[in-house]
Amino acid sequence: MSQENSTGAASKRRGTTKVGMVVSDVCDQTVTVQVVTPVAHKKYHRIVRQTTRFMAHDKENRCQTGDLVEIRECRPISKRKRWQVVRVVRARRVVGSEAKGANA
Repeated sequence: MSQENSTGAASKRRGTTKVGMVVSDVCDQTVTVQVVTPVAHKKYHRIVRQTTRFMAHDKENRCQTGDLVEIRECRPISKRKRWQVVRVVRARRVVGSEAKGANA
């Protein structure tokens, strides 16, 4: 029984994971990820989209604006960064003139 409790505690320490869209990649090794959570409205009983922004650590600078990424909770890295990028779920979609090149 003690082994089961210790493994359960270890899974809690890993932190939660969330999936969101990168909305800013201006800073070095940092991205801003916007996570959309559907929440039921208390009075009107409708589903409302609630958005939250997280600062996440991107060690390799591989994320770009528009990417769908998975982030995991970690130790505090700076004043506002408590998340790190685990993986890029889907790279951004290149549209129209961006696909042809800057001169087109």
